[in-house]
Amino acid sequence: MAQSILVKDHDGKFSFLQNNQVHEVDLLGTTASDVINVSGFKTIALKFPSAWDAADVNIQASESATGDFVIVHDASGEVGITGGTNRIVVEPDIIAPLTFIRLVSSASQSASRKVLVFLGY
Repeated sequence: MAQSILVKDHDGKFSFLQNNQVHEVDLLGTTASDVINVSGFKTIALKFPSAWDAADVNIQASESATGDFVIVHDASGEVGITGGTNRIVVEPDIIAPLTFIRLVSSASQSASRKVLVFLGY
């Protein structure tokens, strides 16, 4: 499904993610989500549910959907998206060089948690 959403980046600027894709992933425990093809997208936004056990979400990446997935790092270490109940977190440019990703909760989720994943250009 495609829709436009208003997002605020780290610099406090608002913009629309247009022509995006929306995926719903299920996070349970610390098990990786299903694979998402992010080829051609550069921005990721996660919408966390009201029931979320305090944790960040790490990104695993691979060059193929069935390849070996590894945790994504930048110059500061593991790339993590800070989770929180009833919020949308936007990370511009974080997925630009990646092709396939999976999401993993950094702490065990006590029940199945549905997270919406918005991908934008």
